Amino acid sequence: MQNALPERRHGDIPYYIHHFEQSDHAHQINAQHWRAFNCASKTQRAAIQRQIFSQHNPALIEPAFFCETPALMQFGQSVFINHNTALLGAHSISMNDGVLIGPNCIVSSRPIAGYPDPAATVTIESDVWVGANVLVLPGVTIGKQAIIGAGSVVSQCVAAHTTFYNASVFKG
Repeated sequence: MQNALPERRHGDIPYYIHHFEQSDHAHQINAQHWRAFNCASKTQRAAIQRQIFSQHNPALIEPAFFCETPALMQFGQSVFINHNTALLGAHSISMNDGVLIGPNCIVSSRPIAGYPDPAATVTIESDVWVGANVLVLPGVTIGKQAIIGAGSVVSQCVAAHTTFYNASVFKG
């Protein structure tokens, strides 16, 4: 089948870019921007990022990266987003000052297959650390200075100054 999507894996940026290339014109342009960003040099990436987000230095983002709706994203100062991260959704996603996102993460404000959560905004408050391979689902607020353990699925709000992890991840 010629238009079949590639196999989907968690944090698989080529999957998202390919998927949105087949959508309407605005999504196609967005996918082209992220393809250019992911292939650009470090100095070129900053200019592409400012153009996409319409903010001056919104975050330090490592490729590969994909953002479905850049106009709905809000970044504070000193936000770092590691490689293979996707921001998905038709509602806002805000990351306040000092947020650190680990590699291979998905933050979604729209429903994700297999999870019943309805579309809703996502807020990540200041100085939050999100470990590798984390999925943040719609409607979640992660409180100030919280730590999200690697491999977690965050489907509920996380209180400030707490550590959240899926217990099944830490067997022993």
